[in-house]
Amino acid sequence: MGQYNFELDKVKARILQDKAKRVLVQLPEGLKSEFPGISTALEDTGAMLILQSDPCYGACDIKTGYDLTVHFGHNEFIKTNDNVLYIPCHYQSRIDELLEKALPVLKGQKIGILTTSQHIHQLNEVQEFLKNRGKVPVLSRGKQRENFANGDIMRATASGQVLGCDVSAAIEIQEQVDSFLFIGSGKFHSLGIENWAKKPVIQANPYSGEVEELESGAWEKEKYLRISKAFNAKSFGIIISTKPGQRLMATAERVKEKLPNSALIELEHVSPQVIEYLPYDAFVITACPRIVIDDWKNYKKPILLPDEALKALQA
Repeated sequence: MGQYNFELDKVKARILQDKAKRVLVQLPEGLKSEFPGISTALEDTGAMLILQSDPCYGACDIKTGYDLTVHFGHNEFIKTNDNVLYIPCHYQSRIDELLEKALPVLKGQKIGILTTSQHIHQLNEVQEFLKNRGKVPVLSRGKQRENFANGDIMRATASGQVLGCDVSAAIEIQEQVDSFLFIGSGKFHSLGIENWAKKPVIQANPYSGEVEELESGAWEKEKYLRISKAFNAKSFGIIISTKPGQRLMATAERVKEKLPNSALIELEHVSPQVIEYLPYDAFVITACPRIVIDDWKNYKKPILLPDEALKALQA
């Protein structure tokens, strides 16, 4: 558990406060190996800990029905009436050398700062670093957005935080900055920033120590490849997720109104194996956009984001 803070004292206190007997533990795939240590540390609470072994895709993917659900790896994203404790698992290693490495790659003076929940607590350090070197750090909390399934408001909970499905913290300040500095790993968040904010994005990866400027237009190239695969589609299956933070029913209904010969399909887990046998030429994913952006090449049939499907229809 060395790199991350699991806040087990806080978890223990909540279990005792709630007198919880059955506790579901949700962990991202990369942290599931920490469950034995978590279980041992909480053993003296007397609670029965249950590990959710199915993939957990984020704070949009909350399982309830237990005395308490402890969700590690993300901040709160959706409001529920159930007992859910969110532990973001803050990264505990230093990033000062990484920031020094990123400094000469940054474009201009006004720098938008963005990250994920694991590094939110380090943004004060990032701001001070940039100020001390003559830069102007800029942050935004982004916009609220509606969960169309039940009307709950969903929003990133901290300034500078981006989600895979919500980069409004970048969009809100794109006219105020010369470039963005994203602290985090992987390409999903940073590509989303580059696509929607239309400013240079410099990614500093605390885990690999690498700093790079993203290729301009990378997202657009992939997008038009996906659309071209669906040019000849005559029928569309519109996928609706059962996951509470991904169930955008109103979005699915709007897409269906505009797509002839289409049908609404409800799924919990979207996979190539399931999609392949459904009787439609192409599919529109209204669930997590990561299904499309990360995995579209693994599907034999075209899968598209809602706006991409409408462009394919126009073509």
